[in-house]
Amino acid sequence: MPGKNCWSDKEKIVKNHKLWYTIFMEIPITIIKLISKNQFGFSEKAYLQLFDGQFDLVDLKNSILYGRLIKKERDEAGTSTYWYIIIGPSKSGELVYSCGKIIRRNGKEYFLITFHEVY
Repeated sequence: MPGKNCWSDKEKIVKNHKLWYTIFMEIPITIIKLISKNQFGFSEKAYLQLFDGQFDLVDLKNSILYGRLIKKERDEAGTSTYWYIIIGPSKSGELVYSCGKIIRRNGKEYFLITFHEVY
């Protein structure tokens, strides 16, 4: 039909990925370094999702390393300065939403993560 949007669902997703990728901020280098050095931990929910959900550890790491920072907000609990909200691609390209904060334990920094699939 003339005038009808002819994008397939996959093309819409790719088009939307490019859009959000250019709009949002890069992941802070501190978080990239912590993830790259495997200095991260999980909330109970995230830990269970690694075993029961569709995403695995590689998906989660990929989504943070190649994702975008959507929002940075103060940590009201006071265990960290900020919460970082990140959306990025799993290894299959599906978007993963993660939320994390930098914490310090025994003099070492870690990125504490919770996550789920973006619908």
